[in-house]
Amino acid sequence: MSYNIRLRPDLLDDASEAYGWYEERAMGLGDEFLRTFYAAIARIQRHPTLFGKVYSEFRRLYLRRFPYFLYYRIEHDTIVFILLFHCARHPRLMRRELRERRNA
Repeated sequence: MSYNIRLRPDLLDDASEAYGWYEERAMGLGDEFLRTFYAAIARIQRHPTLFGKVYSEFRRLYLRRFPYFLYYRIEHDTIVFILLFHCARHPRLMRRELRERRNA
């Protein structure tokens, strides 16, 4: 089955914020972060059910090299990317963000 993808605006805000943080640390590191981010999206699009549900209907993929989880859910024939979450943050914050973004 072929899946469409939808990137929520708040997810893109998450990625932009992370990009800026990494780019401030080392020129080009933000670009490497974005390559990793979009490669993760492509991997999920190819095999969306490969990654198990971790919270309610949400699934996640760990971004290699960068300490972030990319959360998404499958809605019929569309993969909706919801949240980019830094692993050092408390899991309770992740659950709250997912609940808020689920209904937005």
